[in-house]
Amino acid sequence: MRHPNTFTCQLFRKSVDRVDSGIMGDNPTMGGLGVIATDDEEDISWAFVGNCFSLQTSDTFGNSLMNEVGDSNNASIDSLRFMIEPEVYGSFKIKDRDVLHVLLGMADSQGQPLVRLAFQIVGLETVNNISPYSQRYVCNRRDDLNIDF
Repeated sequence: MRHPNTFTCQLFRKSVDRVDSGIMGDNPTMGGLGVIATDDEEDISWAFVGNCFSLQTSDTFGNSLMNEVGDSNNASIDSLRFMIEPEVYGSFKIKDRDVLHVLLGMADSQGQPLVRLAFQIVGLETVNNISPYSQRYVCNRRDDLNIDF
């Protein structure tokens, strides 16, 4: 991805470490209860998937809610849209619920970025109806995952 506003990123994928093999129908269970998604799991780990590039495609100058006095906006953006590509084309597939760490700033003495902003991929969309589709990933901010793995 060649664009002056492209960010270097790292992609992580959640895996469930629970060893209980309870099954109800075709779905896993947790303590005898059916689990719809892995969001309820406590015993999880994050695996590094690969390096990638992202470009924010949201309309950052679009409508925004104002405060009651009317002298500033609240910058209330629920979700952001990114175009995301692996650093090496075709090296991995980006999946729903993956976590994208946008790397900001210069590296420290150990080569780690100074700021990592975490976004979770929650959807996929396109802006045209002609194949090949230009895919945009809908991402939500995850403040709780702004840590080193």
